[in-house]
Amino acid sequence: MSLQEDLRNLTNDLHLRPYHPSKWLARGIVLLKLRFPELAVGDGYKACRLIEVSRMQHSKYTHYVKLEIAIDLCGRDTSACRLPTELLSSSRGQDQIRSSLCEVEEKAILLLAEALYFANCFWEGLEVIREKSERLLDCKELVRLRKFIRAAYNDEEKEHQVDDCIMEDIMPLEREEQRRDGEIHIRPYPWMTADLLSRAPSVMADIKGNLKAASKSRCTLKSSNIREGMPLLDSYEKKIDVFGIFATTDLARHRRVLVDRSCMCAVDNPTNCCSSCCEILPAEPIRAKCCKAAFCSKSCLNRAMTFYHAAICGKSFPKYENAFQTGAVSAGRAADNQLLLRVLACAVSFPDLHPLNTPIINRMTSLYERSAVRRFSLATDIVLPLEILEQLGIDIYANHDYDTWVLQTILTRIRNNIRVCFTPEKTHVAINPLFTFFNHSCQPNVTYERDGTNWSSTLRLKTKCDIKAEDELFLSYISKEDLKKPVAQRQELLRAWLGTNCQCTKCKREEQEELAEDPNYV
Repeated sequence: MSLQEDLRNLTNDLHLRPYHPSKWLARGIVLLKLRFPELAVGDGYKACRLIEVSRMQHSKYTHYVKLEIAIDLCGRDTSACRLPTELLSSSRGQDQIRSSLCEVEEKAILLLAEALYFANCFWEGLEVIREKSERLLDCKELVRLRKFIRAAYNDEEKEHQVDDCIMEDIMPLEREEQRRDGEIHIRPYPWMTADLLSRAPSVMADIKGNLKAASKSRCTLKSSNIREGMPLLDSYEKKIDVFGIFATTDLARHRRVLVDRSCMCAVDNPTNCCSSCCEILPAEPIRAKCCKAAFCSKSCLNRAMTFYHAAICGKSFPKYENAFQTGAVSAGRAADNQLLLRVLACAVSFPDLHPLNTPIINRMTSLYERSAVRRFSLATDIVLPLEILEQLGIDIYANHDYDTWVLQTILTRIRNNIRVCFTPEKTHVAINPLFTFFNHSCQPNVTYERDGTNWSSTLRLKTKCDIKAEDELFLSYISKEDLKKPVAQRQELLRAWLGTNCQCTKCKREEQEELAEDPNYV
């Protein structure tokens, strides 16, 4: 039987028995063999967590986990003819269940640490072993794995010491977060169907309508050839949908192109900020009828009610709202975590749709290129979204719409589409639904500015030069200072968004000029 068949069978088993830690463990092992370490981390974590909650007297999962183990024990011991409930009610049966859970736990910790190692999360791998292995010091495999991870971590520390001089402008807490994070390759998971990989025609129609209204018919959305010449993943090449924004009429220099209001945003310190656009609240804000939530305008209130407020109404999330003030995380991560809360709340607000097809999420696409990577950690990419989902009322074991691959796809889409703004006062992240459709050029013909001075995430875009009808409109994904750097340095910066070298006119021209000056070039 192939690993793919094993994966399908184990996933089917988890649909039937979602509270069985051994099932999560078995699937995690297969996922690691298939080279999906981030997904193996998710399954390993769930296996460990189910075992932990089985020891909690008041957990809602305790009975389910022990019952699953009891069913297996009864199945193995056919001579005893006992029922699982008899095992659960006897002291001997409870001892057998505890012993069986300890065996599974040892393997689950080993899987989790190994998966973190292959996700380059060396610091977290060592922490998992340190925290969870007090009872497992005699496990030879774990001792050997710890040596491998420790060696890799020490090598990485040497590299960080060299990088420290480059990262002098980064705050110590953010620098520490970067050291602890691993890195994974971004790929479309092979079982993703076409409707989950690309935007549906109905979504595109809505986007075109929004663009027409926001630009007063000055722009439209069409297929772009911006990625011609860029290497794509073979399995994804036919499914990729690359769009761009094009002028429908001649546009003069310094002409307003459109006004783009964010559909979701977050700041590191949300005190006195509108949760819909991040603007400072007025003296008399607009209040929701259902709770005390405050907004700067009726339009922001309506957007929140449409997308995410229903799922979080009446709930408290101090861990995310007060994270930066308590010093738990950096400013950037505090804003990112709050944004993730709102995105997941949006997904939960549309229970009849697959999360990847819900509003906001269905407008964003991931970056799937051969060299595309992103930062990854157990804490941020696995534990955090699962904690949020549980607070939003989702059963993270039984509801497979929020399986780890779905969450990782959502996180990749967010990170590929958010707009980030750092200042000494605040860190601000936002998803602007039209801004994400502008492609990059190192010689942009469009620029943007924030609306007003009170941290509103609304953008006003205008032309930098005369633009003819049918021309594509381009923004720069990097700063004005970075645009002045040599082509090789710009390419390095842009790989975070493009996954490969930029193919804009300016880059091609400068590359040709450098080749012409090279004495070895023929």
